[in-house]
Amino acid sequence: MDSDLVVARTSGVIMHEGRRHPIRRGVTIARAGHPLVGKSPKLWQPLRVHYDLPGVGGVEQATAAPGELRDVQPAQTAEEPGGADAGQDGPAAAPEPAPEGESPRRPPTSGPGSGNEAWRRHAAEVTSTPVEQWAGRSRDDIRRELYGEGGE
Repeated sequence: MDSDLVVARTSGVIMHEGRRHPIRRGVTIARAGHPLVGKSPKLWQPLRVHYDLPGVGGVEQATAAPGELRDVQPAQTAEEPGGADAGQDGPAAAPEPAPEGESPRRPPTSGPGSGNEAWRRHAAEVTSTPVEQWAGRSRDDIRRELYGEGGE
């Protein structure tokens, strides 16, 4: 597979625009079109992928080409089961129940399933109290109370 990534052949320092840029042999990776690579092309070699996915011929194109149609599945809304928890309020996917004898799994701190409702359900499950008891609290308040963590 051809890659637009290159890896340093040797260790050293490249001066570019008055700054020192250290590179390490076999560790430092750059795009083939980067100015550091163009300045010293002999210091770089193509990055070799040892374990690639079968049938993968490169990087997936993120957007459709002009005139290309894509088979796109509609995004789920917050009201749908498993939907986004974008507003951090309202319905969200219920967290997986904890295996017997283990404490409930904590919701993520960012992304889907990280909203106030998920943390309120988690707090109710951990403390064996009704969800309504946690209704006025934000996820950061709940995290601080349960785990002593600061909010973002």
